[in-house]
Amino acid sequence: MELLENVIWNYLTIPLLLIVSLFFTFYTRGSQFKLKKIIHSLKTSDQSKEITPAATLLIALSARIGVGTLAGTGLAIAIGGPGAIFWMWMSAILTAAATFAENTLSQKFKQGRNGETHGGPAFYIKHGLNNHKFAALYATIFIITYTFGFVAVQMNTITVAFTQNINISPLLIAVLLTILTGFTITGSITKISQLIAKVIPFIAIFFFGIAVVTLFINFRYIPTFFVEIVTNAFDFSSAIGGGIGIAITTGIKRGAFSNEAGLGTGSHAAALTDHQDPREQGFIGVLGIYLTTIVAITLVAFIIMSTGAHHFVTEAGNGIEFLHFSLLQLFGPATSAILPLIIFFFGFSTVITAYLYGLMNIKFLTDKKSAIIGLRIILLIVVFIAATTNPQSIWQLVDIGVGITAIINLIALVLLRKYL
Repeated sequence: MELLENVIWNYLTIPLLLIVSLFFTFYTRGSQFKLKKIIHSLKTSDQSKEITPAATLLIALSARIGVGTLAGTGLAIAIGGPGAIFWMWMSAILTAAATFAENTLSQKFKQGRNGETHGGPAFYIKHGLNNHKFAALYATIFIITYTFGFVAVQMNTITVAFTQNINISPLLIAVLLTILTGFTITGSITKISQLIAKVIPFIAIFFFGIAVVTLFINFRYIPTFFVEIVTNAFDFSSAIGGGIGIAITTGIKRGAFSNEAGLGTGSHAAALTDHQDPREQGFIGVLGIYLTTIVAITLVAFIIMSTGAHHFVTEAGNGIEFLHFSLLQLFGPATSAILPLIIFFFGFSTVITAYLYGLMNIKFLTDKKSAIIGLRIILLIVVFIAATTNPQSIWQLVDIGVGITAIINLIALVLLRKYL
């Protein structure tokens, strides 16, 4: 399984992602660098719309800035050194061009059904390429690996965070998470989207509050932080041992997992609003990439590096240990309450967004209500089981599935380039 995962990502997904992103950087004349258009894209001429362009940005961010960002940043530094953060920045800037393409296409080929809007790779593959089987393959793999797989990992991480920091039964956590998820996922695509857009600002304020406190406490480290990242990124003295190569490959891979650029996931949210020019939604997608990698990951990296966690944490399971060590240095015993809250907020928002994306793909495959009910029932079962058992083996299946859907999406983007 691990061999298959490495082949798919290291030899197929990542090279294809970089090549396609470079192609769209030139094809769209540097869409990711047009800052005025990126800012202007948040405005909408029709304020009566239930889902505004700004709301679609928040929905996409809720999926991208999850537990994976918190834990993945620590792992990136542990594996590739501080220089991995630099290459995460560089990969984000490059792959933002692919995000521009997929968001634009999602907006252009979105479909309205029963008063709801649906979109994403499955829809622009079917209606843009006139290939239903290819689109159905994407939708099916996406639901199995992204929706169910991501939910399992996020829920398990939430449970572990509470049980390790607070003396509480995993079974009780599982029951509470299942009930909370059940109440949250009942509703239309529009209602769930609106809920996510309302909740995310509060989560962002909570996280940025912690980041600001860290910046204030360790403000003298700020110049050293950037110098250490840049110098480590070009540390040719360790090139023989694979140092610079590991930093580059780790940065690119962790960047792809974090901001999901070119993977097609964020384009689902891009279809939920209206623009006179579909490219405006493409620019919003670019902004989302920058907020995820350039802002959020940088802040997490600063929290970890300014407290020395990357030097003192020698054993890392899923990477959250780095953040745990950092918060202990900053807040002491209060970390037992702060860390579970951070993981819950980010993890649960990702779960709900993953369900929203899964719902769109279910509705692409069939309009039967029984299918939607089935999706909800299976999701709740996954939530309960994942909260009471360790699904770490699921990560490899998730990585494989996401890698395959990314390949399908990237091929479709190139074939649909004339619509940009």
